Amino acid sequence: MGWDGAAASKEDEQQQARDEGLERVQQPATGIGRVENGAGDVAHGAAVWPLTMPRRNRGPRRRQLGAPVTPTDTPDQTDLLEEAHRTASDAARHARIEVVHVHDPGDARAAAALLDEVWGRDEATGQVLTPEALTALAHSGCQVSLARHRPGEGDVISAAASDPGEIVAVTAAWLGRDPVTGEVTLHSHVTGVRPGRQRQGIGRAMKWAQRAWALEHDIRTVRWTFDPLIRRNAVLNLAALGAAVVSYDVDLYGPMADARNHALPTDRVTAVWDLSAPRVRAAAGGRVATPDIGALKAAGAEVALTLDDRDAPVRSATEAPRRLIQVPSDIEVLRADRPEAALSWTHAIRETLGAGLDAGARVTGITRDGWYVLAAPGGVQELASGPRARSGRGGAGR
Repeated sequence: MGWDGAAASKEDEQQQARDEGLERVQQPATGIGRVENGAGDVAHGAAVWPLTMPRRNRGPRRRQLGAPVTPTDTPDQTDLLEEAHRTASDAARHARIEVVHVHDPGDARAAAALLDEVWGRDEATGQVLTPEALTALAHSGCQVSLARHRPGEGDVISAAASDPGEIVAVTAAWLGRDPVTGEVTLHSHVTGVRPGRQRQGIGRAMKWAQRAWALEHDIRTVRWTFDPLIRRNAVLNLAALGAAVVSYDVDLYGPMADARNHALPTDRVTAVWDLSAPRVRAAAGGRVATPDIGALKAAGAEVALTLDDRDAPVRSATEAPRRLIQVPSDIEVLRADRPEAALSWTHAIRETLGAGLDAGARVTGITRDGWYVLAAPGGVQELASGPRARSGRGGAGR
């Protein structure tokens, strides 16, 4: 790949400080990014972690990529919480849902059943989370939330359901602690949206509701893992929500024989969501930053991974400091219909995105049509990457 993992030089550190300054003003650098509105939807929340380019059958390896950006305009806690509730309420109203925090065993059973439906789990593959586990998480002060369809106007986020509508989404998250700083974080293990209800803004609304929940509980950072090959999730997590990629794990969970993973390797990246970061606050206000691929290419970025007309991966050797990595439009269809092609994508993303992250590169943006931008350590940031990891490890996600 041409990037080593050596410590940054003083010049690199100065360049990084200039890059991080871009994030504080929420502006793309040198005209090679753009700001837009809107976002995608999510069916499965998750997170990312760093890795060295692993050998087969080697366990996950994690490495801390750096310290978080400290914004100069950190908002007052009261103002931030009011903004978070307003964003969550607007998103829920737009998605026509009411977000309810689960306490009743009946709701826990319904939530567990929905997660199994989303992932195609059965008795042979086991439940995503049992009703008892969800109840215990909620009872111990962790977040277990569900969304009910709400066709009308009114209060859309409440402590108890006022409308017995269809359950359309579930989120489960628990508390974690940074092993270096001791900071309490929220690990978002899973978010599932009912089949047929995706791409309606429901997943996005569940994440904004999670932000409000975390801030209510004095938690400023949320972590989760996600599959880097699922384009809609990557766009939601990195562009629409403003989260940052910090690491990559090879086959984090091992093969899962459900209807979504098809017993293929479960490579994941870890996302860190700094709930008060300028980029996140801008995203909450509808300003979504995405890279301009044409301008990046004109500025010297080179393609490291793309796809052919049959959705097969095509790799290109490059030593460019900015590399472009494209993922297919629907990897889940490939996993169901062409598992060998899907497996080749796992290896391709591992050897490009994964290896780059392990060498100290940063994901500085993603486009709606599935192009990651990977920048070398100390290089110009096309888009502010937001906070970097606070510790060498965070929670694992699905």
